[in-house]
Amino acid sequence: MASLRELEIEDCDGLSSIGLLDHCTSLQELEIRSCGNLTSIPISQGLASLRKLIIWKCGGLSSIGILDHCTSLQELEISGCGNLTSIPISQGLASLRKLEIEDCDGLSSIGILDHCTSLQELQISICGNLTSIPISQGLASLRTLGIYRCGGLTGLPCGIENPSLQDLMISGFSSLETISFTRVLPSIRMLQVTGCDELSCLAVLEYCPSLQKLSVSKCPNLAPISFSADLNPCLKELRIDDCNGLQSLPDFRSFTSLLVLEIEECTSLVCGFHIPVSLEELRISECHNLESIPSLDECTSLRRLQVRDCEKLKSLSTGLRCLARLENLDLGPFWEELDSFPDFQAPSQQLDELELKGWPKLKSLPQQVQHFTSLTKLTIRSFNGVEALPEWLGNLASLKHLTISNCENLKYLPSLKAMQRLTKLYSLEICRCPLLKERCTKDSGEEWPKISHIRNIHIWRD
Repeated sequence: MASLRELEIEDCDGLSSIGLLDHCTSLQELEIRSCGNLTSIPISQGLASLRKLIIWKCGGLSSIGILDHCTSLQELEISGCGNLTSIPISQGLASLRKLEIEDCDGLSSIGILDHCTSLQELQISICGNLTSIPISQGLASLRTLGIYRCGGLTGLPCGIENPSLQDLMISGFSSLETISFTRVLPSIRMLQVTGCDELSCLAVLEYCPSLQKLSVSKCPNLAPISFSADLNPCLKELRIDDCNGLQSLPDFRSFTSLLVLEIEECTSLVCGFHIPVSLEELRISECHNLESIPSLDECTSLRRLQVRDCEKLKSLSTGLRCLARLENLDLGPFWEELDSFPDFQAPSQQLDELELKGWPKLKSLPQQVQHFTSLTKLTIRSFNGVEALPEWLGNLASLKHLTISNCENLKYLPSLKAMQRLTKLYSLEICRCPLLKERCTKDSGEEWPKISHIRNIHIWRD
């Protein structure tokens, strides 16, 4: 089959062997998927025209033919081949641009990658027996490197420090204690570190002057993270999630390029921190010991603000009234002993979406909500002390979507007259509100006449 260009074999569970492929001299794409009994792929002298090789879910596969002679190969993807122990690359594949290896638990070695001089993207994930990634001299062409859940690895490849690397993702290094570089990496734009249980030192930021996005999550032993506006002047997005050892954050006011800041599940974080005027999105959630949030007085560019599940927080920043561009606001719950929602006077001109989550002591919704007449979406959750929604709800003339959730004692909607003033309301969702659900039963419920005119009504079962 000298003229064959594409060959795809899929869902052939009984297939145990494939004829010799070396004579398919025009073959450019070879895909083999879900052939569980296939044990080998016969490539001995190479397929000089092959550009793309994909092997997925071939659990019985234990060997792949010699790949060095596939001199045109640009993309190699191997996934779900648990019996495969090695990938035969010895002299390098000079044309290879993308190498992706996933879910190959038996894999213990990968051929030498130094000679893959065109490699731009390398992704290796869920290869538990892999103990090293053979990059020693560096890959000058490498742009993207992702290593995920390879428990046998104790460190990063020593040859990844090259000036072309742009995106670096590291995940699931259970014994990695330090991530550090020895030279400046001028092109790195994105760094993601997640699930490194023993990581205590992240000493890389000073070597990444072009860094734009930094995400650090599920690193419980990471205490300090050192930042400097002089060393990271381009940083636009910063996300820190589930880092329980983190007790403080630096002063971000000099980070004039920072647009998005997310701090989630950092339970040791107690004190507030300073944020830059450039910020457009701020999310703080599940920081259970946080006692104050940053001042927002000068954050006139802020469009989205979330402060959620911070149980020791007793007040909000007075700077909310300065947020003239605020479009999305998500608040609560806060300190459970508060009997009223903390004041959050925010400009009403641009506010489009509001979500409020209450706690048992609250007997009413915050009064200031009635002034947000530009709202198109309102979500009310967990106000278990509230039995009736207020009449002023009818003042929200722009409202299109109303969601009421987890309000166990809520019985009454505003009056029929108030509900009819909501002329733009076309979506009502009621979830886990057992008393209100029964009273909103179609045709027979006492509250049904108040909502029967709404186009889309979703009342979920408990």
